[in-house]
Amino acid sequence: MHNVKILFFLFFLFFFIPSVCFGAVPKLFFSDMTDGPTDGWEGSGTKGAAVSIWGLDFGSAVHTSYVTCAGQVLYADESGIAEWAATTNPTTARGLQRITFYLNSSMSAGAQTISVTTANGTSETIPFYTRTTGNIYFVDLEGSDDNDGLSTATPWLTWEKAHNVAVAGDMVYGREGVYTAIDSLYDEGPNHNWDDAVITLRTTTTTSNHNNGTENNSITFASYPGEVAQLGDGTDTNDEDGHPTKAHQAIFRHSNGSIDYLQYWNFSKFKGDCYDYVLYWSNTNLAQESYVRFVGWDMRTRHAATGVGMEVMMNNSKDHVYLYGNYMHHSGKALDTDPHGYKVEPIYIAGWGTLSDIHIGWNEMSNNNGTLQVYGHVNTDTIDNLYIHDNFIFNSGTTGIVVGGGDGASAYSFIQDAWIYNNIIANCISSAMKVGDGSTGSHGGNFNIFNNTFINNDIAGTTGDIYSPGYPTSVSWINNIFYAGNSLVYFSPSGGDYSDHTGSNNLFYGNGNGVAFLTTDVVNDDPELDGSYIPASTSPAIGAGFDLSATFTTDYLGAENVWDIGAINATKSVTLTGTAVTGGVTEDEIVTGGQTIIFTVSNDEFIATLCADNAATTAFMASCTSNKAEAGGWDAQMVLAYTDCTRDSATQATWVLPATAGYTISENEVITCEPPADIFVGAEAITASPTMTISNIIIPEVVHASGGYSSAGSEWKHSSTGVNVQ
Repeated sequence: MHNVKILFFLFFLFFFIPSVCFGAVPKLFFSDMTDGPTDGWEGSGTKGAAVSIWGLDFGSAVHTSYVTCAGQVLYADESGIAEWAATTNPTTARGLQRITFYLNSSMSAGAQTISVTTANGTSETIPFYTRTTGNIYFVDLEGSDDNDGLSTATPWLTWEKAHNVAVAGDMVYGREGVYTAIDSLYDEGPNHNWDDAVITLRTTTTTSNHNNGTENNSITFASYPGEVAQLGDGTDTNDEDGHPTKAHQAIFRHSNGSIDYLQYWNFSKFKGDCYDYVLYWSNTNLAQESYVRFVGWDMRTRHAATGVGMEVMMNNSKDHVYLYGNYMHHSGKALDTDPHGYKVEPIYIAGWGTLSDIHIGWNEMSNNNGTLQVYGHVNTDTIDNLYIHDNFIFNSGTTGIVVGGGDGASAYSFIQDAWIYNNIIANCISSAMKVGDGSTGSHGGNFNIFNNTFINNDIAGTTGDIYSPGYPTSVSWINNIFYAGNSLVYFSPSGGDYSDHTGSNNLFYGNGNGVAFLTTDVVNDDPELDGSYIPASTSPAIGAGFDLSATFTTDYLGAENVWDIGAINATKSVTLTGTAVTGGVTEDEIVTGGQTIIFTVSNDEFIATLCADNAATTAFMASCTSNKAEAGGWDAQMVLAYTDCTRDSATQATWVLPATAGYTISENEVITCEPPADIFVGAEAITASPTMTISNIIIPEVVHASGGYSSAGSEWKHSSTGVNVQ
C-alpha cells in the first residue's frame, strides 16, 4: 500500500474585487468579430485572423488555461494566444479582461463556438463562424499605399487605402501609432465641419468608397494584437484659413445624393482621442447601417459646444448595431476641470430615421460631462428593441441615462420597446435615469427596467434619483436598488403622475420608505453594498428579487442570476474544512475511516431535510468524484450513505468518511465536489454548480540503507545520504 496524502483544496471560493472573482469559473461575454478566416496571416496557410474575446475570471496565462475554438484547444502559454487577461492596450471597460488568439487551419469550418477554460471550470460559449475565405491586411505609419498590405513587412500607410480595397471577408489590422491623416473624402470647408476624419465611409453622388461584408463574411478593422492604433490626437489643428491639417474625428459616416449602406462591419480595439467626435453619423438619413459592431475601444473627446464633442453621435436608420465593452470617458472638456460646462454625451442616439436592435452593453462611461441619451428629432423617428445592459455609468456631469423624448410638431413615441438591466449608475450630478422629458417625442413606449443599482446620484439635489416627466405607455421597475445617499427623493417630480409605472421587488434606502406606486414585495432597508456595489452576506437584497430568467440569466459580473435585488448578486461560496481537509489525509486513514469533510455555505442555506433518507441527500453524498478510474480508488470504493452525513446547522453539513478496506491507489487522485443545487434553499443560487477540487500529493517512500523508513512532517529524509525528498 502506498503512503499517500489526499489534500482537499477549494478552488470555487468567491472573492470579489470590482470586476474579478478570484477562483471563479471564467465568464465569457462577447467577441470583437463574429467570423474570420483560418489562414492568411502574413500569407500563412495555417495561421489565421486574430480574434479578441472579453470576460472575467480568466486567471493567469498558465498551461492549464486555454481557449477552445472550433474544436481546437489553444493553451494560454503557447503561441496560439497573443494576449491573455489583458486590461490595457487599449484600456478595457469595467476592468474586463481580454484574450486575443489566432484562428488556425485545423479548426472546423462553419458555425462553431468559443469558450474559455481555467482550473476553475469552463465558461459559457459564444458563437463564431470560421471560414477559409478573406484576406488579411496590415496598416502601419511606416507603410506605403503602394504596398500590397498583406504582411507586416509590406503594410499600407492609410486607412483610406484599407477601406477602398477591403471586400467581404477581409480583415485589416493597424499597427501601433497615432493616425491623424485626413481621409480624402473631406468637404474641405473651413472650421472642419465635423467630417475631417481618419476614416470616412460615404457615397458621393452614386459611388461608395467602401465595400460591404455579408453574413459570416464580415469586414473587420482592428488594432494589431497587443498594440493600439490610435485614431486622432485630440488637438484642434488647422491652417491659417481654418482648414484642418489633422483629423478631428476617428470615423465619419455620410452620403451625398443616394443612401450609403454599411453592412457587416466590425471596428475593434482602437483608441479614439478626438477633438470633435470619435464616431459620427451625419443626420441626412442617407448613411444607414446593418450589423455593425464597435467593440473594445478607448474613447474620449476634447471639444464641448452645442452639437459637438460626443464620443458616439448616432443618427439615421440602422439595425443590429452593437456598442460593446467600450471605455468612454472625459467627453468634451474634462469633468474635473469643467464640471458644469456644456453637457456632452458619451453616446447620443438622435433619430433621423428608423432604428431597431440597438445593443449598448458592458461599457464604462465615466467622468463624462454628459449622459447616454436616446432622443428623436422628427415625428417619423422610431427606435425599437433598445437594449442597455451591464454598463457602469459613473461620475456624470448630468444624468446617467436619458431614454425617450424628441423634437417634432406633434406627440409621438420615439422609443417603442426598451430593456434596461444590470447597469450600475452612481455619483451623477443629476438623476441616475430620466424616462422621457415631457417633449413631443416622449408620448408612449414600453420601458423594462430590471436589476439596476442606482446609488448616490442627484448630487446637485434637484431632480431625485429617477426623473420621469414623460408620458410612457408603461414602465416596469423590478429588482432595482434605489440608494439615495444624499437623503434626496427617489422619484421626481414629487407627486407626479406615475399611473403607468408598475413593478415589484425593489429596494429603497436613504430617504425613508419607497414610493407609493412600487410597494409590491418592496424592501425598505440598507442594501449593505461594499465599495464594488456587492451586497454583504447579511444584505436584505439577497433572495428578495423576482425571477426574470425569461429575459436574462446572468448578473453584471456574469454569474448565474439568483434574483437578488440589484445589478450584482451577493457572493455565494461553499468552503471545505474538516480533518480530511486540514493537513491532508493518508491512504491508510481512508482505509481506517473516521475522517471528516465539513461543507459550509455562504449566502444560502441547506434544505432542512438534508442528511435524511431522501433523493437530495443521495445526490449530495455522490457529488464528489475522482479524476482517476482505479478499481481501488475513490469512485469504486468510497460508498457514502445518508447515515454518514449530519446537517449541523442551516449553513454547515459534515461527512464522516466510513472505513473503506478496499481503498488502494497507485497514484494521486483529484476529487472534485459539486454539491447539487437542490440541497440548497435557494436552488437557483447554485445553478452554476460550485466546484471544489480535492487533490492528493504522493509522499514518496524513502528506504534507508538499513531498509527502514523515517519521516519528519511532510519531509521524508534518507538517513544514510541526507537527501531531502519534498
